[in-house]
Amino acid sequence: MGSLLVYFGVFAIGALFLNEGRKKSGAINLWSIIGLFVLIMLAAGRYHVGTDYNTYIQMFERYASQSWTQVFTSSEILFVATAKVCYTLGGRVLTWAVFAGLTVIPIYLTIYRQYPKLYGVAAFFSFLCFYYAFSFNITRQFIAIALVIWGMQFVFKNKLLPFLIVIVLATGFHLSAPIAGLVWFLWDHKKNESVNSQKRVAILIVVTIIVFGYQEVITYMTGHISVLGNYASYANTNIGGQNRDLYLYIVELAILLLLKGKMRCDDSRVEVMYSLLIISVLIGFTGFTHPQVKRLAYYYSVPAKLILFGYVPTCFAENSKKVSVVLICMYAVAYFVLTAYILGEAHLIPYHFNLFAV
Repeated sequence: MGSLLVYFGVFAIGALFLNEGRKKSGAINLWSIIGLFVLIMLAAGRYHVGTDYNTYIQMFERYASQSWTQVFTSSEILFVATAKVCYTLGGRVLTWAVFAGLTVIPIYLTIYRQYPKLYGVAAFFSFLCFYYAFSFNITRQFIAIALVIWGMQFVFKNKLLPFLIVIVLATGFHLSAPIAGLVWFLWDHKKNESVNSQKRVAILIVVTIIVFGYQEVITYMTGHISVLGNYASYANTNIGGQNRDLYLYIVELAILLLLKGKMRCDDSRVEVMYSLLIISVLIGFTGFTHPQVKRLAYYYSVPAKLILFGYVPTCFAENSKKVSVVLICMYAVAYFVLTAYILGEAHLIPYHFNLFAV
């Protein structure tokens, strides 16, 4: 129980201070620095926490011993280079801290600069409960996801080259990042709004076909395009993979769709977020055959839930908005307790904090 209090205490402090910080002038101020600091320290000091903790430490040690020639030939060069420098200079603490910063800072800047009208506490706290702790085990991919979320601004500004550059940078941390390129086609760059319903339906149909035949698609593409060879393993099946979270995601989608007509946020980007959420649920079905492939859905579900949960309070009357924020946070807490504590997923409990152990 003490570990849960640590998590929720840090999440609450981080969310409150980041929300306070976005009310002030300047993207980085005292409030935001405090919020970011406590969140980064939660990751920096973790010690033997997370299913993949030891695997990552072994990777960091290996990268630190590699020559720069070997680093520059790595497929995920930015992750390897960052790990090499940080682990050489400051061991696991600095390495985890930098990777945590690369996750939470882009999210903060996204909320601060790109979505100033949503309810920050609901967005930040939900993100921390649903995703941040799980990034302990898929660190590389969550850095890529955070960069993609920040880079989505270029989709809505109709700037293709900067968006492609962000995708390339994200790919330097995790090879799966190019899948986020689909977001570009969900925005009408002539009318500067979400694509119309016909195009959206067509895109969803294509995604559905690809998802339910993903092994054939991946096998064909990796067999004919040499640069995609690293993705070949995604075509391998693992029959019987647990997929319990999919059912909860379907319920979340249903509830958010019911609230869609009531959202009063005047933000045309919300329509794109609903499309991303639907796509993430479709990709989630791959979890029955390949648990790793379903993680590709995070590129769509993380930004969608981050933004939509932040806009949910606009569905309610003024005197009920604060109550809705509390309910959203309570749901986030319940989700975290169920997955991390009751089901024991990701081995996040018990949480050990140690800044000095090797």
